[in-house]
Amino acid sequence: MTRFEVKGDKRFLVIGRVGDTSIHQQWLQPAEYKNFDLCLSYFGNTPQRYVNDCDFYHEIPGLKWPTVKDTIEAFGDGIYHYDAIWMPDDDISANAYDINRMFKIFMEQGLELAQPSLTLDSYYGHGITLQNSNYFLRYSQFIEPMVPLYTRETFQKLLPTFEKSESGWGLDFVWPKVLGYPHQKLAIIDEVAVKHTRRVGGGELYKNISGSQWDDLYRITAEYDAAINFRMTHYGGKPKGKRVMFALLAHKDEHVLAAQIENIRKFNPEAGIVLYNGGEDSQFGKGMNAAVCEYSRHLTWGHLAPFLWDVMKWLDEHKVNYEYLVNLDDDMLFVKPGFEAYLDQTMRGYDCMGWDMQTCRSVREADNMNKQSMWEEWGRWGSLFQTDHFLRYFNPTQVYRRGIVKKMLKAADVSLVDQWLSESQVVALEEFFFVTFAASLGGKCREFPRDQRLNVMRHEHEIEQNEAHAAMHHYMYHTIHPVKGDRLLHLHNQLMAGDIPYVDPNPPQPQPQPSPSAQARRPLIRRKRVVLKKRLLPRKRPMLKKVAGKRKKVLNNKKPLLKKRVKTVKAVKTVKAIKTIKTIRTIRTVKPVKAVIPKKPKSGKKRIQPKVGMKKLSAPGGGWAKPQSTIWSKFGKKVGA
Repeated sequence: MTRFEVKGDKRFLVIGRVGDTSIHQQWLQPAEYKNFDLCLSYFGNTPQRYVNDCDFYHEIPGLKWPTVKDTIEAFGDGIYHYDAIWMPDDDISANAYDINRMFKIFMEQGLELAQPSLTLDSYYGHGITLQNSNYFLRYSQFIEPMVPLYTRETFQKLLPTFEKSESGWGLDFVWPKVLGYPHQKLAIIDEVAVKHTRRVGGGELYKNISGSQWDDLYRITAEYDAAINFRMTHYGGKPKGKRVMFALLAHKDEHVLAAQIENIRKFNPEAGIVLYNGGEDSQFGKGMNAAVCEYSRHLTWGHLAPFLWDVMKWLDEHKVNYEYLVNLDDDMLFVKPGFEAYLDQTMRGYDCMGWDMQTCRSVREADNMNKQSMWEEWGRWGSLFQTDHFLRYFNPTQVYRRGIVKKMLKAADVSLVDQWLSESQVVALEEFFFVTFAASLGGKCREFPRDQRLNVMRHEHEIEQNEAHAAMHHYMYHTIHPVKGDRLLHLHNQLMAGDIPYVDPNPPQPQPQPSPSAQARRPLIRRKRVVLKKRLLPRKRPMLKKVAGKRKKVLNNKKPLLKKRVKTVKAVKTVKAIKTIKTIRTIRTVKPVKAVIPKKPKSGKKRIQPKVGMKKLSAPGGGWAKPQSTIWSKFGKKVGA
């Protein structure tokens, strides 16, 4: 067997078990970043095919894992020259720059066993191995044999397990057990991602195994008494630094939380999100697209100050770089992009910013229960702040630069402040603690610009749709608060669609339409036939006009409006025409006589005596009589009128 002679001072080794379709050439470029030795173990059909591509080369048929022992024997004691060893499959796409960074991070973080993450367009078998942009790296008790990275000592411990599985299945459950499940020593490095270019289980090596992959899995896990758990999770990690880091407090309704995180990602694609689980369920939010703060604990309403303090400590311990730290509640939304640029503009020369900044200098100025409770514990907090007054910010969207955060953590006894925050009974202490502490250390504080005509960052009364529409088109506002539950989901869907439409507050009310079935059941109502009386027009008097050259007068209207039927009576005189529905006839009355005999009075009544208003008859014999009632009295006219 060929013996390898290790030369040079390179600390890292890459061992590739490669076939005729290998893409290992990508690992060597750019050449200036190649800080490792490459050993290729070839199982293909063309002798000496890749002899010029590597530092160490040998050919041996067989499977990947059982033959690793032969490759290591070729190195002899020279294998211990290397500090770390990486063993990728031959269908892994990576470059020398990424491999260089992977080795560097692995050694700096003091890991024992790790792997680079997989790009989102890779073929993968376990979702946990895909790159998570919220993390620099994630701690886990699962490392896939596709791309494992070992320290020298770990490689020696795990070498006997390699030949126990032809396919490599089951090794990922056995390795953590053999190492004793070390805390924060096994990790998936999200800062470096490689691409798996072929379907899982579809390589040439899998065609030559004697049984099935499942046989390997159950056999080796039984031999080492290792638990099989396909629900792999990470239990912490180092968050990835971004210029803007959002600290998001949540405790219930994961579907609402998922929509809120999607909203933050849409309008702040370059920002980082740290999720703080303030509920009782320790598994809440684990599957969200956000880094989960390891110091999360159960919090109660009105006592949320530990939330932002824990996030500050966690980021500082992991040396996460950021420019702005912004706290968010679980009942708020972004309504437009550009928040980072807005912070750069408004916070120029300032260390912190929040909504509704207030100063309270004495107990007499404490105009609510929150401020009064702060004065009750001022003996404790005043000793920390070394001031005689305190400031106040409305809690959501407080912004602090990293510089002032580092000053606060350095000036305080962290363990003592932890105790005080847990014991404090100050209502809404989070509104006073951070801004007052920052100001006491020389930080310059200001408040967000606000339009007094539009208040969409308030404590009570949920934001209406038209208010959200106005905020979306107002340059001063990027967030709205409060919006909860179904309303948050509704506004989020509208924002994802592109706009929040304006709603007419007084829309026209549609007339209710009866259903066809109701119309069918409606009884038939016979309408009464209404006979309209013909409008009776007064007959126009004939107008006589002179005819030129003649003395004879002719009638102007030759055609009368209505036909007249005249009843002739001898020795009578025509009085006037009466209008009726069908005809107009001329009533002729008897020529007035000289004396009119009054009607005979009814029995039991006296004869009519002359009274005021009676007319004296001009007929012979004289006498008095009431005016006779005639046909004209029915039309409200007097006789002879």
